[in-house]
Amino acid sequence: PSPMRASKPDITVQIGKINMLEVVHQSGDGFVLEGGDKGDIFLPQSRAPNSCKPGQKLSVFLYPETDGKIKATCTIPKAQVGECVLLRAINVIKAGAFMDWGGDKDLLVPVSQQAIPMAEGRTYVVYLLLDPQQRIIGSSRLHRFLDETAGDMTPGTGVDLLIVGKT
Repeated sequence: PSPMRASKPDITVQIGKINMLEVVHQSGDGFVLEGGDKGDIFLPQSRAPNSCKPGQKLSVFLYPETDGKIKATCTIPKAQVGECVLLRAINVIKAGAFMDWGGDKDLLVPVSQQAIPMAEGRTYVVYLLLDPQQRIIGSSRLHRFLDETAGDMTPGTGVDLLIVGKT
């Protein structure tokens, strides 16, 4: 935090999700956002709206950089952590498959998180999660994350659904 202000620990930000954060000040090639319990969060100028100014509240997606710092972007990906989405594999390597999810960087689905081996150019339903190192990754092993019961629904209740396979 800047010496001119106290951090706002009552603000809780969520990595891998859209957060509403206030622009504190402009800094070099971007903006500093109030990140509450996570401290200052950097928003690169290239990922901010042209009208961005201090005091403004922005809807931003938060993601961890390779150095562990949290960055913000106004480029909103196709899904957030805790959601499923249909994505295309754009590159497959030994470690896993990279998916185009509309984020600043491609989404990795590690081999250990693939229900079946993924192939470049094919589409897969992927669940987004944070790994133990707090990086955003994908998994096509949906049964690990989704509740297969109807919960509190009643007959006649409208739902949105995506059929992903036959069991």
